[in-house]
Amino acid sequence: MDHLYQVSGCSMMPTLADGDVIEIVDRRWQDGDIVVARVGSKTVVKRVVGDKLVGDNNISTKFNIFDVVILGKIKKIHCLPSSYLLQSAEATYEKLRVIGLDSNNVWKVYDVDINTGAKTLVSGFTDFSAFNGNRPTGFGEADKYVYFTSTMSYIGNGKLRVITNDNNNTWKAYDVDVNTGAKTLVSGFTDFSAFNSNRPTVGSERDSYVYFTSTMSYIGNGKLRVITNDNNNTWKAYDVDVNTGAKTLVSGFTDFSAFNSNRPTVGSERDSYVYFTSTMSYIGNGKLRVITNDNNNTWKAYDVDVNTGAKTLVSGFTDFSAFNSNRPTVGSERDNYVYFTSAMTQLNSMPQMILTFPTTNQSFSTVYERKIITLSGTVSDVDNDNVTVSATIGGKTKGTVISGTSTEKSWSLTWDVAADNISQGSYSNIVVTADDGNGGVATTTMGYTLTVDRTVPVISLSGVANGQTYQNSVSPTFSATDAGGSGLASVTATLNGLAYTSGTTITSGGSKTLVVTAVDKAGNQAQQTVNFTVNKAPFMVLFSPAANQTLAEGQAVSVAEDRFTLRVTPGDADTGDTLQYKMIQGEVTKVDWTACTGGTAFEYTFAGLLLGNNVCQVLVKDNKGGQAVRTFTLRNKASGSSSAALSQKGVREVLAALGYPGTDFGCLNDLKPGGYSGPLSLSGILNQVE
Repeated sequence: MDHLYQVSGCSMMPTLADGDVIEIVDRRWQDGDIVVARVGSKTVVKRVVGDKLVGDNNISTKFNIFDVVILGKIKKIHCLPSSYLLQSAEATYEKLRVIGLDSNNVWKVYDVDINTGAKTLVSGFTDFSAFNGNRPTGFGEADKYVYFTSTMSYIGNGKLRVITNDNNNTWKAYDVDVNTGAKTLVSGFTDFSAFNSNRPTVGSERDSYVYFTSTMSYIGNGKLRVITNDNNNTWKAYDVDVNTGAKTLVSGFTDFSAFNSNRPTVGSERDSYVYFTSTMSYIGNGKLRVITNDNNNTWKAYDVDVNTGAKTLVSGFTDFSAFNSNRPTVGSERDNYVYFTSAMTQLNSMPQMILTFPTTNQSFSTVYERKIITLSGTVSDVDNDNVTVSATIGGKTKGTVISGTSTEKSWSLTWDVAADNISQGSYSNIVVTADDGNGGVATTTMGYTLTVDRTVPVISLSGVANGQTYQNSVSPTFSATDAGGSGLASVTATLNGLAYTSGTTITSGGSKTLVVTAVDKAGNQAQQTVNFTVNKAPFMVLFSPAANQTLAEGQAVSVAEDRFTLRVTPGDADTGDTLQYKMIQGEVTKVDWTACTGGTAFEYTFAGLLLGNNVCQVLVKDNKGGQAVRTFTLRNKASGSSSAALSQKGVREVLAALGYPGTDFGCLNDLKPGGYSGPLSLSGILNQVE
């Protein structure tokens, strides 16, 4: 596929719709064809109607064909393979090289516009010795015209391959410099059986010269396409090895109507041979351009299918002045036929290029695995030219030279983001150019976006700080952002090597390492590590040996005297923690912080218990700030009274008594039969007086 465009708008409805993809399939057109044309800075798709370009509806803008540049006719692509991208290349107007010999035996070489036939003299081409022409030397036509006995084709690398037959019927193959005509014999080319020539067998010119009846063109893949007509007026098409001449019949090529030959109809040579009056060149896109002159001396230009021979008239090609033909002016055949004395070849075919990678938007960075930008595809050139494929990204141009392009070859261009110092940013509409060095240039626009991201993501972490200790639990949260343009690909974390989800409460104790990793789509990576500790508070088991029971939190224990022995077994889930305990009776610290050992029980006796409720506490702490507190009530009932004087849990209380020091009085809710006698000292909170 040469040039692809995507239709924007719908002025060609219903033929084309918005978004349809079209391909330029031919740089020639005729009335009724849909073409792509350049109008100022715009590219339009219109139908050729006479001398106008119009759309397919009434509101279409009309253009005169003389005011535009028509790039070529198109076809609609119904299913575009994913490997193809829309091209932005404009058509390159190519040239046909024509070698001609006029009736005065004067050689000329022209470059001819492939679309119109307009010619330009090639002044530097001065050596025509590779070509042959014969002039009659006897009877009425002596020195009046020439017989041209050569054909040629451009085969790339600045060379014209010339097949020629001299007046001794000797075949030769030359490679001829395209600029000067200097020739080099192709010694390995020995099989000329695909070509035809006829020699007069009667008359004054018998065996003096030949009529050459073949034309050829290089069609790539090391093959010359030869169209030939033998002396029985039988047409054949061969593919001929460009190096040896070995031929293969092209059986599918059956339509030779684009080519012309004339047979003598009177005189001694009547119907004995033919005059061949056509020349051709392969011009790409599966087309042979044929220039022909019939026996009425009428010129025509056709595009011929390279596989079948089916022809299409090239209506825009109107200037044939670069070509030569001679008509007999005396004798029995006067003005009945022509001798064609020109050969042509497309001087250079444009490379054919396809971009196959990338097929999606991509991101890159300076990270080793993601730093190489690659564009790749295939290229071919029917001329077998060395093709330079190049492109520029971030101001850095890369190129590669591909040889042997007569068959499709792969190409690849790479940029190293780090080594080539490709700046951060987005790169799109990258133009890839294929240049054959002989004027043929094809371009393809890469339609995806390549993002170069040289910035690492930024991690936000809250809820924990490095080196801190958290009691019992902690809930870290994290997130990340990317400012480099490629976008964030992932943000993950591990806690002590295991996957961790943001916001999850950590309840297990011990040293913790939280590692948060953020990666963007270009492979840039940021990482943040926090070391912290979750300290589990110590615990204890309180046991009453006397009652043979374990005390629950807040439990009230009745005692018959003013003392109570408690067995304490401290513990800590964190290995290596050191422990201390503290005893509080009422509001008085009985034992200040004293070392103890986890898992080892010790006993303590609370003595001097007041009558009623005595609120007691046991505290155990570790060396990391963790602390456990257990509260219980010792209810001193003294003489075994069946009722408790104190009832408010957790608050130190005393009995309220009526009377004064030195006097007898009784106590409310007397815990001792017979009451008390003073003096009585009261302290604490007076809860109730009755």
